[in-house]
Amino acid sequence: MGSTANARACGDCPDENELVGFLEGRLSDHERAAIEAHCARCERCREGLADAASNDGAPSLMREVVSAVQGVVSDVAAEAMVGRRIGRFEVVGVQGRGQFGVVYRARDTQLGRMVAVKVMRRDRAGDRSVREALFHTEAAAAARLSHPNIVTLHDHGELEGAPYLILELLDGETLRSRLEREPRLPAHEALAIASDVARALVEAHAAGVIHRDIKPGNVFLCTSGQTKVLDLGLAQLRDAVEPAGSAASAGDRKSTRLNSSH
Repeated sequence: MGSTANARACGDCPDENELVGFLEGRLSDHERAAIEAHCARCERCREGLADAASNDGAPSLMREVVSAVQGVVSDVAAEAMVGRRIGRFEVVGVQGRGQFGVVYRARDTQLGRMVAVKVMRRDRAGDRSVREALFHTEAAAAARLSHPNIVTLHDHGELEGAPYLILELLDGETLRSRLEREPRLPAHEALAIASDVARALVEAHAAGVIHRDIKPGNVFLCTSGQTKVLDLGLAQLRDAVEPAGSAASAGDRKSTRLNSSH
């Protein structure tokens, strides 16, 4: 086992005994780090680890190890994006990471503004159902909306098979982060946040967009004092609701008159 690091340096895949030792936590820190670095580059080894950990009888430690490797892969891929261009947008840094994607800060080279670029993680992009259910749905939902309390979508597309969204770059923190630091907000601030979220949802519902995932992590508190609703990946799209007074609402008015006549 002492030659593990040298094998990794040569680009060779670890043998079965090494992978088992890795999954069972029997390797030294040096050997484990070498295999993690190798798996970050080797899709075949990652698939082998994932298969071993997916068995019903696999101990929880194995699943934790595979999750850690996937995290390393995500971090390596995220850092590799810095300096690249996506169309006219130049990636300048990593803004945050999530279960399904990485958010980058990028510069619009034509308009000179900073934007957020949300790119689906490579290990998730291969699942078409996830792509359709999350990124494509989010793009379609955001495209219907234009409201000061809803994050703005500028563009969307695919980069080497991974879908991405170009969104306005926000400065501040999520409501979840704020509540972790300050569990009880002042009443006037809580009411202001709730009012902004309610206005966003009224606008979304009128456009036929049902968010379905409103929670503190998807409510963003801007340093400007404005509140923004984020993440439309789980939204349900319906036909837009006709505004009050339209033909579509005539049935509601008729029903109201009938009910009030009793």
